[in-house]
Amino acid sequence: MKLAILTSRFPLKDIGGAELAAHYIGKYASIENEVFILTRRQLKPLRDGYRVRMVRYIGVPAIMRYISTVVTLTIETVRIKPQAIFAEMLYSAGMAAVLSGKLLRVPVFIHPGGEIYWTSKWNFFVRYVLTNATLVLALTEHMKKEILRFAPHANVEVLPNGVDLKTIEIIEGATVKHPCILYAGRMEKIKGVEYLIGAFSAVKEKIPTAHLYIIGSGLLERNLKKLADRQGIANVHFLGMLENRLVLSYMKSCDVFVLPSLTEGFPLVLVEAMACGAPIVATNVKGINEIIEDGKNGFLVGAKDEDALASKIITILTDSNLKKDISKNNVEKSREYDWKTITKKLMEKFSEYATK
Repeated sequence: MKLAILTSRFPLKDIGGAELAAHYIGKYASIENEVFILTRRQLKPLRDGYRVRMVRYIGVPAIMRYISTVVTLTIETVRIKPQAIFAEMLYSAGMAAVLSGKLLRVPVFIHPGGEIYWTSKWNFFVRYVLTNATLVLALTEHMKKEILRFAPHANVEVLPNGVDLKTIEIIEGATVKHPCILYAGRMEKIKGVEYLIGAFSAVKEKIPTAHLYIIGSGLLERNLKKLADRQGIANVHFLGMLENRLVLSYMKSCDVFVLPSLTEGFPLVLVEAMACGAPIVATNVKGINEIIEDGKNGFLVGAKDEDALASKIITILTDSNLKKDISKNNVEKSREYDWKTITKKLMEKFSEYATK
């Protein structure tokens, strides 16, 4: 089968979930299929069996960037003549996929990310893409409900993002100081990092030798550093933005991975941490509670609840048997999210709809 994967940008230095999905789907689909990845920007060359085509676009203003990207992606897709089209994200890539599918009369699959949660309900373009796609692949059951609320006539199924277990197996752990608590993600209000810093202060009272490693950057980075300094909390290490392989190496070494988000779409970072064998403490919010089973492969606590966050972190750090059991459960569960398995399911869907 000839497959076209459309995405607005393709692997950045700090690769995001959509870019990783395009890369790994392309990598494993190209083993038995001809795969093209079409993008307007490629900032980090990658070649793994697929071919990358970059299109021209007008950078500003935003409306011209959208229109020019849709037009050029559509033209290039039609030129390739794929038998199926897959779009990562909803906006320009999604619209180009739908228009190309109508012109070529081939099935179109859309993979929306967390942007479905902050898209205006009056956005005609997004509703058009969701409604006219052959199949929309939601990352979680909650996302499926949100998509159907936004576009009631859309054809929606659930298929999560994955992790590359083969890559994780060969990565060595980073050098850290133990006990090691790790966070990796953006420095934004919605991520709740300030509550983790508050909880770490309580953890230090019980376990003075504990260390908190924070990976990522964002608008709140300076404020969070000031918060740690103001509270006089020692052993807080801000590592900045790291490449994905380095993030995985820290996950392999940490004693507990914490995600204190106030809301999520599908946090790929949790699945990565699970695959690395890290016990997890996270908030009981949408996007997380479909991945973490409380008490089995981690603990769930209320959002903004610093006391509960600290309590569960301490529980894991002070119970070696529990830590070992959770780690084992996480590695086992992560096999469900192997990109090789996810891509196989996706290609089966492509074949099913292509023959209808």
